[in-house]
Amino acid sequence: MPPDPQPSSPAPNVRAYFARYPGFTYDPSKGATSEFRRLRRLLSRQGKDAGTEAPLREFTDALGNQFGEKYGTKWDDLPAWQSLCRRIGINPVPEELEMARKAVHRTYVNIIDLIDDVLDGEVPTFPTKKDLRVYTTKQKKLFTGGWHNSNTILTSLLTGNRPAMEQSGSVEDTLVHPLSTTFAPLNITSDAQPAAPSTSSLRGPFVEPDSDDEGETVLPLRAFFTQFSGFIYQSSNSATSEFRRLCRTRGWKREDSDRADAYINWSDAMANQFGAKFGVDMGDLGAWQRLCARIEINPIPDVLEEARELVFNSHVNLVDLVGEGRVTKFPTERALSVYSKKKRKIFPSDSLAAGDILTALLRYIYFPPPESSRRTSLGVLIRA
Repeated sequence: MPPDPQPSSPAPNVRAYFARYPGFTYDPSKGATSEFRRLRRLLSRQGKDAGTEAPLREFTDALGNQFGEKYGTKWDDLPAWQSLCRRIGINPVPEELEMARKAVHRTYVNIIDLIDDVLDGEVPTFPTKKDLRVYTTKQKKLFTGGWHNSNTILTSLLTGNRPAMEQSGSVEDTLVHPLSTTFAPLNITSDAQPAAPSTSSLRGPFVEPDSDDEGETVLPLRAFFTQFSGFIYQSSNSATSEFRRLCRTRGWKREDSDRADAYINWSDAMANQFGAKFGVDMGDLGAWQRLCARIEINPIPDVLEEARELVFNSHVNLVDLVGEGRVTKFPTERALSVYSKKKRKIFPSDSLAAGDILTALLRYIYFPPPESSRRTSLGVLIRA
């Protein structure tokens, strides 16, 4: 496979994104997320981009752009909302803007299904959020982190919120869901924030932990490592060092397909471990309180926004966070970056299993922001 393409302007849609990789033939009948996983395996076998942020960020941008091409981008665009109504089978299609918005927001539908060209006609809808989550997880159709487009319709569907412009009265004040800050911190000068993301977010959840024969919970990392006969998982070691040890015991080279597949499954196990231990929903106060307790924030806040802001501004290594030992807090993201690279504790940033909280907590380990920066209760980066 030829060298990876050089960075350029954002791909306008999914097909253009995949066309950037010579030697990879995109099959739209397989679905965008399925094809992205296939591309990841290919890049990993070639030793290119494995575990880095760029492919996922650009892919997620392409998904967002394709959504805009198909339906529209503007919150006040009635035809865009009516197009969505027709796509998800709402009949009759509302003629008033607010009614069309409500009809779409009250329908449980997978975002990737709306974007993909695989399904003819109406996309499947679900009676409950739980049913949607089961489908989303089983099919691995997750709209994941790094998206930073100005599409306020898609932003509202991902968060369950109205755009901040409706609350602040200024387009310049608009902040989007924490998904957009994962790989692209925003430079802002306003403190205006949208309401906390609803727990009805359409992003997919983590996979529930399994149980062993005695009914004990088996966390995802242990479940991943124990599938390899002869490998004894040492949970007291970091998950990154254990994966490297697994590769050594199996004799895997970086370009081996078995290693590529294992890396993807390990990445998902890391994301699922985080979700199992702490939670996935941005609006879950209990999840943020568990994180506060883990990183020894005292007293633990009883207010959601306070707990989130304290966690976002506590610079800790996520690999340590999902482990069993004590977690070290660093004064800045730059200091955290130095530690993470030195110890080779880099949390995989390209798992499609990442929940909203984990997605928002992922950091620029290789390119940390200025030391004077801070984050809001939604994880949005504010540069001093």
